Amino acid sequence: MAGGPSSRRHPLGAMALILALVVAGALVYVFGGSSDNGPPAASVPSPTSSSSSKLSSAPLKSDITTGLLPIEQDGRTLDLSYCSNADPLRSSSAVRTVVVAMHGSSLNACDYAGYAVDSAIDAGVLDSTLVVAPLFAAADDLSDGDSSTLYWEDSSDGWRSGEESLADPLSRPWTISSYGALDALMSTVDDTVRFPNLRRVVIAGHSAGGQVVQRYSLGTPGVTGANTVGFHYVVMNPSSYVYLTDERFISGAFGAPASDQVAQCPGYDQYKYGMQGRNDYMSMVDAQTMIERFTSRDVVYLLGEADTDPEDSSMDTSCEAELQGNQRFVRGTNYYQSLLDVIGSSIRKHQTLETVPDVGHDAHDMFGSAQGQLALFGK
Repeated sequence: MAGGPSSRRHPLGAMALILALVVAGALVYVFGGSSDNGPPAASVPSPTSSSSSKLSSAPLKSDITTGLLPIEQDGRTLDLSYCSNADPLRSSSAVRTVVVAMHGSSLNACDYAGYAVDSAIDAGVLDSTLVVAPLFAAADDLSDGDSSTLYWEDSSDGWRSGEESLADPLSRPWTISSYGALDALMSTVDDTVRFPNLRRVVIAGHSAGGQVVQRYSLGTPGVTGANTVGFHYVVMNPSSYVYLTDERFISGAFGAPASDQVAQCPGYDQYKYGMQGRNDYMSMVDAQTMIERFTSRDVVYLLGEADTDPEDSSMDTSCEAELQGNQRFVRGTNYYQSLLDVIGSSIRKHQTLETVPDVGHDAHDMFGSAQGQLALFGK
């Protein structure tokens, strides 16, 4: 099953509306990194807001609850839904690690929060680990009368690719890229004022969520400033990757596809599979600048050694994806080899490929594996 052993969606209803009223008065600061041709700047709650002014030292727990992260643009606030084991807007001296867990195609964010919590328990670090799993809701996930929750097209070219949120059929005053919303969330949790003992911030995703993390690691401007510790990215078992050049592995060799292959699959190097035709968020800087920035980012590509079924119903079987390999494990190893070919062995300083024996396309087992715990928590 794509995304793990559970495919349930977490409903949004009265609780979400109440939480929206609670956080609506939070003060905000502007998150940097946008450009004239990129998404508008987003605003997120300030560390001096009422929800975060008291520094808590209480250990983190395993209970998962829902919440709303307010994001402001043009003087109007909308909310990003999330599941978490603690309020990410509340200051805490207990937090040393933050894991942002990106759900897969089932939109089961609370399940993913649970996978990360279970992994933290097994690693013995739950009491210092804040887990936040954003939910990129679809219109059908929202309750009647919801006027504030951000929502996206539930398709491969929607939230998975960094496209804009929607304002129809549920009216919204502005839209934001799903990756821009992630930027707002990351700037909230990657903050040593809010979390003075923070040492590690990780964004991890499996399957469709792994696609998000891989593309986001390439496209995000990142959070900068004195109050941040930097990001780690964990990409687990995605169906496809954004290649840095137009070359692919064809018959065991890395090179440009033959003309007849290109004729049969003319979009093989278009975004989300390649660097051509990138959307607004992914075009904030030119391709060369993006690649240069990407090479210094800490990324772990975590592949299940048993994720090898070429007939998996949840796998991308488009011609663009098939040119990357016939199943997920091969696609992942091919992609990492392409980084070695394009960038050189220096990529190993920041980006590594790790495999998990005896695990297939299962988010819970990938998060909970020894390799997953090392990638998430550094131990």
